[in-house]
Amino acid sequence: MKKMDRSLGRLVPPGISAGREIVAMAGGLLLAVMLSLRAPLETALRFRELSELYRLGIPVEPDWGQAHILRAMTGFPVLALLLAGLAVWHLVYFRLGSRADYLMRRLPDRLELARRCAALPLAGIGAALVISALIYLACRAYDMHRLNMALRLLRELRGE
Repeated sequence: MKKMDRSLGRLVPPGISAGREIVAMAGGLLLAVMLSLRAPLETALRFRELSELYRLGIPVEPDWGQAHILRAMTGFPVLALLLAGLAVWHLVYFRLGSRADYLMRRLPDRLELARRCAALPLAGIGAALVISALIYLACRAYDMHRLNMALRLLRELRGE
């Protein structure tokens, strides 16, 4: 953890552990992924129940909506808002106590303050965007698979 803190120490305000922030962001990403996987799993279980009812000859209208994809993405906007709040907290941290923001503005690298305040939160938001795009593509692929399964099941019931 100490090596990570030294190498990433330039990306956070002084006195804050970069390793702890990265672990907290990874935990937030894991929680968002778990929230996201809940919706497609519920839809898969519902589709399985409907297909069993179809096989028994009970007419049921399946839900072909895309609502599970929208529900799958709910964890990521919340995580992005929390990470944006973290960037604001980093800026406030510089303004507390010794007012280190004045010193940061006088450094030769004018972007040092912005880098230390926003680097890790922006990296976390980028990771959340990539993971949410992968989950979205997986949900779309599952929808196509589910539609093909339903069409095959209907053909079986009609005797085609």
